Amino acid sequence: MKRLVWLLTLAAMILILGGGKVKAQTSQYGFLYNGTTYTTIAPPGAIDSTATGISGGNVVGYYNNGASDYGFLYNGTTYTTIAPPGAFNSEVSGISGGDLVGSYASREGEFGFLYNGTTYTTIAPSGATFSVAYGVSGDNVFGSYFIGRTAYGFLYNGTTYTTIAPPGAISFEVFGISGGNVFGFYNNGAGEFGFQYNGTTYTTTTTIAPPGAINSNVSGISGGNVIGDYQIYTYKSAVPEPSGCVLLVIGFLTTTGYAFRRRRRPSVTSGRMHNPDSDVQLVCSERNG
Repeated sequence: MKRLVWLLTLAAMILILGGGKVKAQTSQYGFLYNGTTYTTIAPPGAIDSTATGISGGNVVGYYNNGASDYGFLYNGTTYTTIAPPGAFNSEVSGISGGDLVGSYASREGEFGFLYNGTTYTTIAPSGATFSVAYGVSGDNVFGSYFIGRTAYGFLYNGTTYTTIAPPGAISFEVFGISGGNVFGFYNNGAGEFGFQYNGTTYTTTTTIAPPGAINSNVSGISGGNVIGDYQIYTYKSAVPEPSGCVLLVIGFLTTTGYAFRRRRRPSVTSGRMHNPDSDVQLVCSERNG
C-alpha cells in the first residue's frame, strides 16, 4: 500500500510540474532605429503601439490606451493624436511629407482618411461600404474598399478614384505605389498573389511570388525593390506535447500501481458481482494464497 501511495504522489508531482505552465504577458511597442540607437515609439499612456510609416523625422502609427486604438504622429519630440472628428478609433498607416492617411471608425462606418495637417478628408470611392487608405505618394492615395463582401483596390489622385482590378481577380487590395507602378495582391480563386500594375494596362501585370509559393502578398516598394511575404508547405515530425507525455507517465504509473495492488489483494469467496445497469457479470473465483 505504501508503494501505491508513493507512486500516486509521484504522478501528482509530475502533473503539477509538467502541466503548471507559467505564461508571460507580452506587450508590443513601435521603434525607431537610426543605424545606431533604438528609440521606443509609444505615446504617453499607451499599453501597446505600432509604427507604420516614416517620412523625414516624422513617424506615424497607432497605439492603444486601454480603451481604444488611435493614430499618432511623432515628430521626434511631441506625440499628436490623429483622429477625424467623431471617430472612436483610428489608425495612421502612411505618411508622405505633411500628408497622413489611414482609417477611422465612427457612427457612419469605417472609412479611410487623408489629413494634410489641417483638414481631414474621407477617402471612400462611390458605393463603398468600407474603405481604408494604406499609403500616400505625392498626390496619390492608395488603399482598398469593399462593396458588400467584395474587396477592391483603388488609386485616388485628389480628384478621381481608379479601381485597380487584375484580370480574373475575385478580390484584391493595393498596398504600395512607386512612380507609375501600383502593387498589391489579388485572389483568383486558386490562391492569393502579389501583382504590379503600370497604370496603363493589365497586360503588363506580373505575379510577384517566389518559386514554390502557394500564396504571396506585396506590402511595400521603394524604387525597384519590392517587399512582402509568402507561404509554402512545410512538414514537421509530430512531437508529443509535454502535457501528453505527462499523461502517458501517469497512465503507466497508475496501471503499475493498480497491478501491484491486485497482487496484494486477499482472496475472495467464489461468487458473482452484477451491475444492475449492465448485462456484463464479473466472475470472481477463489485464489489460493
